[in-house]
Amino acid sequence: MSQNNAWLCVGGLLVAGIVTGIADCQCEWLGRKISGRLRAILIDQIFSKVLKKGISGPTKSSPEEGNSSGDIHATDGTILNLMAVDAANVSEVSAHMHLTWVNIPLQVSVASLSLYSILGSSGILGVMLMIALLPLNVLVSKRQVAAQMKVLSAADARVQASNELITNIRVIKLCAWEEEFRKKIRLLRTTVLSELRVRFFWWSISMTVFYSLPFITTILTFFIYTIVEKQKLETKVAFPALAIFAVLRIPLDRMSSMISFILQAQVSIGRIEKFLQEKETSREKRLMGSDARMIGFDNATLEWSAQDVVGIGAGEDIQPAENPPTQEFRLSNLEIKFHKNGLNLVCGPSGLGKSSLLLALLGEMELLRGRHRYKMVLDAVALSRDLAVFENGDLAIAVSETKDESIYSEDQMTGAVSLSVIRVYLKSMGGWWFWAVVFFAFGLQQITSLGTNLWIKVWAHEFDEAEEISPMSHVKSVYYLAVYGLICVAYVLVSFVRDLTTFSGALKAPAQIFDRLLDSIIHAPLIFFDKVPFGQITNCFSRDVEAVDQEVAPHSMSTFFTFCSLSTVIILISITIPLFIPAAVIICLAYYIITVIYINSARDLKRIESVQRSPLYQHFGEALAGYVSVRIAGLVLTYAATFSDNVLWFVQLYAIVQQSFNSVERIVEYTEIKREPSEPLEPSSYDLSPQWPIHGHVRFQGHTARYAPELSPALFDLNLDIHGGQRVAVVGRTGAGKSTLALALIRAVEADTGRITIDGISIASVNLVRLRRAVTVVPQDPTLFGGSLRHNLDPLNHYSDDDLHDVLRRLRFFQSLPSGDLDHPAAALSMGQRQLVCIARALLRRSRILILDEATASIDHATDALIQAGLRSSIADGITVLTIAHRLLTIADYDRVMVLDSGRIVEQGSVAELFQKRGDGAFFRQLCEQSGDLAHIERIVRGL
Repeated sequence: MSQNNAWLCVGGLLVAGIVTGIADCQCEWLGRKISGRLRAILIDQIFSKVLKKGISGPTKSSPEEGNSSGDIHATDGTILNLMAVDAANVSEVSAHMHLTWVNIPLQVSVASLSLYSILGSSGILGVMLMIALLPLNVLVSKRQVAAQMKVLSAADARVQASNELITNIRVIKLCAWEEEFRKKIRLLRTTVLSELRVRFFWWSISMTVFYSLPFITTILTFFIYTIVEKQKLETKVAFPALAIFAVLRIPLDRMSSMISFILQAQVSIGRIEKFLQEKETSREKRLMGSDARMIGFDNATLEWSAQDVVGIGAGEDIQPAENPPTQEFRLSNLEIKFHKNGLNLVCGPSGLGKSSLLLALLGEMELLRGRHRYKMVLDAVALSRDLAVFENGDLAIAVSETKDESIYSEDQMTGAVSLSVIRVYLKSMGGWWFWAVVFFAFGLQQITSLGTNLWIKVWAHEFDEAEEISPMSHVKSVYYLAVYGLICVAYVLVSFVRDLTTFSGALKAPAQIFDRLLDSIIHAPLIFFDKVPFGQITNCFSRDVEAVDQEVAPHSMSTFFTFCSLSTVIILISITIPLFIPAAVIICLAYYIITVIYINSARDLKRIESVQRSPLYQHFGEALAGYVSVRIAGLVLTYAATFSDNVLWFVQLYAIVQQSFNSVERIVEYTEIKREPSEPLEPSSYDLSPQWPIHGHVRFQGHTARYAPELSPALFDLNLDIHGGQRVAVVGRTGAGKSTLALALIRAVEADTGRITIDGISIASVNLVRLRRAVTVVPQDPTLFGGSLRHNLDPLNHYSDDDLHDVLRRLRFFQSLPSGDLDHPAAALSMGQRQLVCIARALLRRSRILILDEATASIDHATDALIQAGLRSSIADGITVLTIAHRLLTIADYDRVMVLDSGRIVEQGSVAELFQKRGDGAFFRQLCEQSGDLAHIERIVRGL
């Protein structure tokens, strides 16, 4: 070849590389835009479906066989996974679909023609063989997808339990149930890791098949070329063929990966589709007529739709519920017309359908017969203010959206992922022995890979020196083929061992990191959950944990493997052609600059790429440049042909790993939050008896407390003495410090100065779990867990059914639930019934100190009176009751009343004493007058 032609070929390679890079970049850009829009559409559809979901009714019935999946409702954990994981899986595949119908067919066609020009018909047979073996990888991919289905199903249950923990964290911490819930979530987490281990095993098999295909194809191709066709395997034939096989391996790898990812996306599509087919509320079915501005019911009978709250499995059959209740709650024969522009009252005991009536107006209940009319805007009949006093009124009428900048945090990543985060992950994978095995396996893999090409060089050298083909040449060909095959087998086995070893660490690291995350969240102080939105924590437990489980390790392994391959190529070429070193430095530096620019621009992206992309462009012409007659140059050019691809592939994987480690970084940040001091804060000279506290005597001595060092004190120099068995009420305006006083008693707010003692023992010297099991707090918002009534009364299964029935009977709970079924679904209870369950749960604990923080605010007056009677009866005999109340009728017959204002006790004494006061210092009297119940309270006081 003349010098001019040589320069022309070099220029052609340069132009082809530039054009290929631009074209591939545009394909990637368009694919990413499609992917982003598709994911936005999917999330929008999922979110819209959530807004149209029906509300669980008071009964649960199994769907009849043959019913559509619309009767089955997804759990919160399933929905979170649909939005965080499944939507990402589907959209990610869409970004690369062009590979299956443009890139891959074209690349395989060009490579096949190139092989035909070098090897003749044996080259085409080799390509056909490689394609024919692809179904083997597809078969393995199906096994991998089946394992992925089980992983997603197990992850749904784990996310649901984590979401329940985060949502109900206050009650869990107040009741000292952290350890029990941690055990539950860890058990579900163990199931996820077990399924993930199976998936990683099939992943290793899939990668081993991928490693094997090129070598099997090369061996059979050379066998046909040398043994069957009796051709000489010369240097000018061997190395160009190897280069093209190396280039051909990339599109076939893409096809294999795309098939696997498409199958996984099908699983996610099925899960999303099943959720979108769920039955919706009928709130959009409005009956418009001449009297459409009326609101009411005309001979209407309504009931809750039968639905089981279960997860959406990844393709498994949905089984009906066992032993479903047969009796359904209904609102029957309603004849109600609400007055326009007036105040309309709905009254009645708890559990008789008040909330259901309001929800029926919004279409949440199924209309069996009759007509039910309502106007489009409730404000037109002036109901917005009036309905605010109803149970669930704020939920049925409007949503108040607030944003407090002081507790709102943005997830902003600036700069590279810190080395400390990477170090945490790598240390979690294993000790020095683990990394010794991994590095040895990676090194041995590179040696065997290099050995295959070196052996081909020796083989070609043997035939180059032979002037003609002899019978002995065929014998030597068999010998060279056998040795080449053994080296290939060694390479495949080493690769399989490397994958298994790496994935064992990939399972160990997520397990340890998740345990640290769970332990940190469970032991975080309550103020942490006031500062950080629940959605942010939930996202960490769903998307970030999923990324750490399934993305960080594979991406990191691929990056390190590419780095090893690239290092081998650079070293080999540099030894042979030292002038290549400056060019390699320039190329690597250019890619490094591009990488830094890209990573800095992509740092804030929360969606982490889950598909390992192949290089963006291929230089087929570089393979053809192997037609040379210099023996050593053949081997060098074989590696040089893939140098730029390896550099680009390494840069891409490095960027993906950087983004993947953002999830690790967010989890590590949560593991480093300040924890509640569970151990005693000061030494104690007393040995607590198992029955402590015995009397329930509480004393505050000069107690001052604040929520954070930079904030003003919430309680000032509090001095208070509550004798055992007393019923003491704490009243005051909003923000006076009433709830803070209750939190101080369980060390949710630590003291600045002073101390609190229970039965003479400072609470600072008591273990936090022991303290919170001795003091029971019932908050204002009724908190229930998923499951039955029995599970909510006794989450830890400490009490018998007789104990549960006894406490419910004393609280008159069965008046609103005549069946008395402890397996009744808790989600079907009304607001008043839920609060009764929370109070019954507290009384079951038999703590000597009971704190009711606005616990009866959402209960009607009659039920409130029953609860107060129950507290006065034997069930509360000897129990110290501390009630925080705005409803003053609740505490009119209490032993003592304390009035708080701005964190200070401004008045205290008996109800009768405080009620008789007049003037500016009569704070309790003023509160009674402002409540509107002055006359009623006065009658109670006179009767004492």
